[in-house]
Amino acid sequence: MIETILFDLSEVYIQGILGVEKEISSKVGMDQEKVRASLQGEKLIELFEGRMSETVYLAKALNEGAYPPRVAGHFTSNILKEAIRNNFKELPGTKNIIEKLNKAGYKLGLLSDHAREWIEHIESVHPLAQLFPMRCYSFEIGYTKQSPESFRQALTLLQANPETTLFVDDRKINLEVAGSVGIRYLHHFSDAAAFASALPEFGIKLD
Repeated sequence: MIETILFDLSEVYIQGILGVEKEISSKVGMDQEKVRASLQGEKLIELFEGRMSETVYLAKALNEGAYPPRVAGHFTSNILKEAIRNNFKELPGTKNIIEKLNKAGYKLGLLSDHAREWIEHIESVHPLAQLFPMRCYSFEIGYTKQSPESFRQALTLLQANPETTLFVDDRKINLEVAGSVGIRYLHHFSDAAAFASALPEFGIKLD
């Protein structure tokens, strides 16, 4: 029987940087794929692991992407910073399910690969503390979900048994790593409606 549910954040409850290249591209006049590529890579992992600040990360992205230093009188770094924060929107339906799971008495937690500065913004706008009593962020523990250690630390913080834990994530590779540490129940998230429909398969019934 499931007692604990561990959620990913990006692309499950809050949109991450996926798709941010659209706004950036429109503002700086660069190809979307080039923008997307400039934001990825090892520097993003270093940012998520707390080994790099957002300022340094953006400087590297600007350099690798060969962005103009200013656009229409504005520093390009500020344009990227604003676009990223604009992208952190609540995805439809997930919050309602989380609130019902809380009400039903399940122990809920959050395990997220994220940047310190981005989480500070997200927590100032969205009620993460109300929804998730335990929040485990990669920049705090020094591991992303590429490492089994991230799941071990989250389970320890939650005081959860992996045999009675459900992990919800939009990336299959993260589900595989979760399974490698013994988390028994796994859901590949696509949208809130599909997640709600899958809950009875895990023995979870909500009003």
